[in-house]
Amino acid sequence: MTNTRIAVIGMGQIGRRHLQALTRIDRPIHIQVVDPSPSALQQARKAYHDMKPPRYPQHVEYFSRLDSLSPHLHLAIIATTAEVRKATVEQLLRLKNVHRLILEKVVFQYPDDFVNINKVLQEKNVKTWVNCPLRIYPFFQELKKNIKCQTKEPAPINYFLSGCQFNLASNTIHHLDLFSYLTETTQVTLDESLLSKQVLPNKRKGFMEFTGTLQGSTNAGDRITLTSYPSGASPLLLHVNNNHVRCIAKFNENKAWVSYSPTWSWKEVDFHVPYQSNLTHLVAQQILDEDYCKLPTYSTSWQLHLPLLHSLTRHLHSTGNWSEKRCPIT
Repeated sequence: MTNTRIAVIGMGQIGRRHLQALTRIDRPIHIQVVDPSPSALQQARKAYHDMKPPRYPQHVEYFSRLDSLSPHLHLAIIATTAEVRKATVEQLLRLKNVHRLILEKVVFQYPDDFVNINKVLQEKNVKTWVNCPLRIYPFFQELKKNIKCQTKEPAPINYFLSGCQFNLASNTIHHLDLFSYLTETTQVTLDESLLSKQVLPNKRKGFMEFTGTLQGSTNAGDRITLTSYPSGASPLLLHVNNNHVRCIAKFNENKAWVSYSPTWSWKEVDFHVPYQSNLTHLVAQQILDEDYCKLPTYSTSWQLHLPLLHSLTRHLHSTGNWSEKRCPIT
């Protein structure tokens, strides 16, 4: 049996995709899965066995409790929903020796949780990343290279995303992270004044969703605008531009076009949106091999989560829909 142990905690849809991706890792591994729900564990078993047999030997165990995990874990992926993630991380690090962590987003619902968990991570010396993978898509890495290559002097970036009910609360952090990656800053101020006052239930029970427009800016003049239409069938469309580069990407169609100054002629380019089940093994492999990965670090994502949590909580308070300090998103 291999000594490389990876835990996946939380067997919702994202957790199952993480588990499926691990079948592609290029080394023998021991996978341990945790979820308190017997039905969730059964779905996890099915998801794992639906994949092609792994190239290297794998041993998989399914547990309902964290204390059943091995004493030492090389990597743990926390794919629970946001409201229990802080308690899960605290319990895991109290019970087990964990070398590295990947946290699903939205990471926490209380801003102060980032401070408290950061203390634990530092005490335990646990490097941690947050699963906002847009920045590791080859298309966006190439777009950033072209932006830097074309830009002979600083030119603010405009980032526009629009679509019909694309789960603004759940997905904004993905686009804030990509915006941060392209602009190379984590200092973003958000304005929630154009969000709809009608707050919607999230597809996950107990969480909230939003429509309308969320705007943001940086001190350098970069701007981000995210618009979720309340009705219709408008597909998800991204438009990124500055004085030197224009890019249009259609997520639903896996199509994109770019143009550059001075000619501004449009060119269609490859734009592939990989499933999580085609990503996690790449990240995990890099962490195990190099003690590094291209996902945003805990510190970077912390700085982007805070304005988001504050902005959406302010909006909920202003509409009379909410009075708590936590932000009920996941």
